[in-house]
Amino acid sequence: MKIKINTIIILLSCLLFASSPYLSQTINNVVFLVVSLVLLISMIQKQIYRITMKECIPIIVFCCITVVCTVLNHGMTSRTINAIVTGLRYVMLFMVYCQLSIETSAQKVADTVFKILFVATTIEDLCVLITKGYGIVNDGTLAYYLFGNKFGVSYLHMLTLSLFLFHIFTTRGFLIKKNAFWIYLAFSIAICMIADCNTGVIGCVVIGGMTFIAGKKDRFIKIIDSPIIYLVIFISLTFLLVGTDVILNNRFLATLLQKYSHTNKILTGRVDMYKIALYTIVQKPVWGYGINNTIVSDTLSWGNAQNGLLKMLLDYGLIGTAAFLNVCWRSIYQRVRGNVNDMVFPILTFLYSMAVCSMVEINLSGYYFAGLALVNAVQATKYYNAKNLVGN
Repeated sequence: MKIKINTIIILLSCLLFASSPYLSQTINNVVFLVVSLVLLISMIQKQIYRITMKECIPIIVFCCITVVCTVLNHGMTSRTINAIVTGLRYVMLFMVYCQLSIETSAQKVADTVFKILFVATTIEDLCVLITKGYGIVNDGTLAYYLFGNKFGVSYLHMLTLSLFLFHIFTTRGFLIKKNAFWIYLAFSIAICMIADCNTGVIGCVVIGGMTFIAGKKDRFIKIIDSPIIYLVIFISLTFLLVGTDVILNNRFLATLLQKYSHTNKILTGRVDMYKIALYTIVQKPVWGYGINNTIVSDTLSWGNAQNGLLKMLLDYGLIGTAAFLNVCWRSIYQRVRGNVNDMVFPILTFLYSMAVCSMVEINLSGYYFAGLALVNAVQATKYYNAKNLVGN
């Protein structure tokens, strides 16, 4: 019965990943709030919830800051309610995965999430294939499937891929299942192509590339599981694309992007969006403009910041972005020294792929925080297991 209850809890947590494209923001928020409160009550009833709260301090601080930034800009409005609900979603993802991992094992939690997401991904793939990428609903700009648009399909596949890799790393039959991983990787890329999401194709390729390198160079895992390496790469990717002219004004890249872009503008008009975002950030660098600001679209009549960290700076300023980077640091940081993080590596491939995709998309939301929460749970479980072993 205990396993069944935990499975239900994890299933509910998966409902916090993304909002339904067929429901209004208000209804989605009500669903998120009800699910979050149910999960919170179930966690508080467990004896180790105080330990879990300690491990969740960075994400709690970040979410509180997002609410403060929004209140300072918009007061107590529906946007602030959205910030509160969004923050509660992320906190509960961290709390549920951390607490259940310590109580049972990180492997059981990750495997349960994988099984649930694999079913959801399969259903979503059927929608993509049956509609031939057109979607159940298509507004002329984006196609919407059962659980989201083409980006939702891609991020869902990327997270499922990384959890499949986690399953391979932590179970027997490695060679057989490893071949299955490459087949599923190729299928995921094909689905992203049918859904017309090049970002998803790149994300899947990053996961596959990192897996291939790790299979050839064992030391690779030890290098990339460092929070310093992750943050340096994450920030550098944003700076390289947005903060310099090296890529934006490169003639060869401009020609290449114009050839494969849906518009005649470099990076599908992203250059203008980046300039507006950078100018706007300088005006209010500390607290930003609050959650889901529309400054770029208000200026251009369409679009957004089109970059994960730029969006973070726009919404929450330097304080909120620093708090977010601290969440990344704390989640990846090894509490137990000398451990080879084979369990962490598969999920890290997802976080790295999302960092690459964030160069040109806003993707630091539900799926990304779910990945962070799972990595945090693995690291926290290792720490408390080692602590109890020493204590005994």
